[in-house]
Amino acid sequence: MAAVEKMKATIFIAIPGYGYHLLRIAAEKKKDFSALKIFVSGGERLSPGLRAKLKELLASLSANDTRILATYALTEAKTAWAQCHENSGYHLYPDLEFIELVDKDGNRVKDGEKGEVVYTNLGWRGSMVIRYRTGDICDGIEYAPCQYCGRTVPRLSYNIERQSEYKEFHLTKIKGELVNLNAFYSIINEFPEIAEWQVEIGKVNNDPFELDEIRINIAAKEGSDEKKIDHELGQRLFFGLSVAPKIRFYNLDELTKMLGMETELKEKRIVDTRPK
Repeated sequence: MAAVEKMKATIFIAIPGYGYHLLRIAAEKKKDFSALKIFVSGGERLSPGLRAKLKELLASLSANDTRILATYALTEAKTAWAQCHENSGYHLYPDLEFIELVDKDGNRVKDGEKGEVVYTNLGWRGSMVIRYRTGDICDGIEYAPCQYCGRTVPRLSYNIERQSEYKEFHLTKIKGELVNLNAFYSIINEFPEIAEWQVEIGKVNNDPFELDEIRINIAAKEGSDEKKIDHELGQRLFFGLSVAPKIRFYNLDELTKMLGMETELKEKRIVDTRPK
């Protein structure tokens, strides 16, 4: 924080959760980030709700005109793709890679159709991948010149979801429920009165033979109505995901430690403690 303020940094790059944590503390300390022009998010999905919270914090730090740009990356690709504008897709590098979208059988979908991202290296040395199926589902690839920057390279749609984030839960004795864990980010971050949160997946009474249980750990902003949050968030999760999790409240310091902020490489946002 001191370095950003003292050096009048213009670009800040962070994992969204850690970036939010740092900006929140900087706002509490009344830091001046007015020189900041671009906040680049990487490492995990940036939901619209979290983007709005980041905007609010940046404004409180006198960074009113800061653009928040997201990136999409693959370890196997050894690179990342970025937005040029908050509403643009991810700009690709067609001279370095061949990216296609395929259906469940591995066949290419038509231009503009949703499909799984498949990646092939071009001209790389060392490790190479050919038609690597990422498990990431993208809404489409745009080929027209970018309306924001004018570049003519293709762009992956901003809306990308990881298939690995869909998990089956046995919440009843009747059948399993397939739940999209990505949706927790978008739903919970819609609540401006929630300062931090964590999803904990376990077993009822910690019994390995019992049903699955989803618990939401919440740290509300000072002065917020916890009963109101409990009711409205519970309803929103039930109608959005068909789950009725237990919602528990903690103070911000407790939940920050549970998330591993400042001690882990990535915050422990969704924790699955069920026996493997």
